Order: sequence, then C-alpha cells, then structure tokens
Amino acid sequence: MEDTLPSGATEEDVDPRERLVLVVAYHPDPQHLGRSIRIPSGGIRFGRDHAESGLHLHTDKRMSRSHAEILPIRGKISLHDLKSRNGTWLNGDRVTHATLEDGDVVRMGSVALVLRKEPVATAVPEGMVGAGAAFRGLCHEIASFGPRASVVLLEGEAGVGKGLVARALHAASGLTGSFVTFDCGAVAPGVMHSELFGHRAGAFSGAAAARPGLIEQARQGTLFLDEIGDA
Repeated sequence: MEDTLPSGATEEDVDPRERLVLVVAYHPDPQHLGRSIRIPSGGIRFGRDHAESGLHLHTDKRMSRSHAEILPIRGKISLHDLKSRNGTWLNGDRVTHATLEDGDVVRMGSVALVLRKEPVATAVPEGMVGAGAAFRGLCHEIASFGPRASVVLLEGEAGVGKGLVARALHAASGLTGSFVTFDCGAVAPGVMHSELFGHRAGAFSGAAAARPGLIEQARQGTLFLDEIGDA
C-alpha cells in the first residue's frame, strides 16, 4: 500500500507496521499462486480490460471486462462488483458491495484471492537472525515500542533470545544511558532489594563499601531483569 492515506482516513486508521495485500490462492496459471498484490491508495480493478493486477486476466473467459474493484476507504478495504456477468463472491456468497477483513476469500472469474495482513519491511536489529512473518512482526514491535515504552515484559522459554530482544529495544529507544542486565535467578530473594536500590557501607553483614543499585546504574538507559519470575 502506498504511503498516501486514503481520502478521509486518519493516522489512527492505518497501522504503519502492516499493510493489507491480496494473496493469489487460485489461478489457472500456477506461476501466479502465492503472489502478493499490494492495494494502492487509488484501488485496483480486476477484469479482462484491466492489467494493473498483473494476473493476465485478459484470457479468463469467466471474467467480465470490468469485473470488480478493491480499494481502501477510510482505513477499510472495500470490495465492489462492477455489474459483472458471473458475479463477485466473498467467502462463498455473491456480493455487490462488502468490507473485507483479514482472511476473507474473494473469487472473481477463475481467480481466488485472500486478503492478508503483511508487516511492512523494517531493519533487522543487530545480533538477531530470523525469517518469516512472525520474525518480521517482532522486528516491527521492537521498532515501534523501543522509542516510547517504559516497561516491557518479554516472555518465552529459556534460550529463545529475550536478552537479544531487550538489547534491541534499548538500541531502538535512543536512550543515552547504559544497557544493564541482571540475572534475578542467581541471587537469594532477600538480596533483590539491595541489588535494585543499592546500599550504604555497613548496611548489612559483608557490605564493606557503598554500592549503587541497578536502577542507578541504568540511569537514562535500560535495565533488563532476566528470569524475573524467579526473584
């Protein structure tokens, strides 16, 4: 989808981290299967006389010359049948006008399309490696939350890379302070308060010198408390 907002839409109507695309679920020519078709702000028309989809519909005898149109209106994706002979079908029902949702199946002529959400391409944080929609979505979450989040809870099994995500969030935040990491599972429960807030010399047995706490060490930066559930 183009960066231009649809007429009447506001910034709140469009999620900048993702866009809606049409994925080819069926086409007589197998080379088109799985293709993603972006929906421009001016919409896209399908028919034997319309080539903008790139699906070579001019040879589809079941397709009308001007069959249907799909376009964004006020942040929504609308489907309009253009008085086609064989009709436009949404999830098995013939329609003339409809608002599409993620996962809807549209059939026109010999072609079936599925509306899907697709993350907008973004940079992969340093140190992170991955592929697929879930990983791209994670990268978008990092880019989105990094500059504005104060507290983030990262959940996942041991070894999945929570520390890498925390470091990437710090890098995306623009904060000038340090990235401080601490393993909460490595200390006794009664010591956690002292670790967080520091202590003065002689505050308890073994406290020979004053020490700043983790919060002070991470001032103007990020404090990553690993295994916080064990604290």
